[in-house]
Amino acid sequence: FPMYNAVTGADFAPDGKRFVVRTYAMIYEFDLEAYPEVPKAFVHPFPRFESMEIQGESVTYDSDGMSLITSGERFTSSNATMHLFQCHHDDD
Repeated sequence: FPMYNAVTGADFAPDGKRFVVRTYAMIYEFDLEAYPEVPKAFVHPFPRFESMEIQGESVTYDSDGMSLITSGERFTSSNATMHLFQCHHDDD
């Protein structure tokens, strides 16, 4: 699938059923229950959202796997900002 920017972060959900990959501009989630082999999961991304950060750098699931925490590049005149996004899944 097209990743138009460099990958800057990734994480597996605490339950191991999903993983996310972040680029500078987008965050994609992958379903390991539907596609148990990571290479096959990569063929079926679920774009979650465009990044709010100017240059997205990190992504992680929170401890219950129901939210994503992101941050962007820190610039000299400001601190890096963290964002919290709720994950919504069909089985929720």
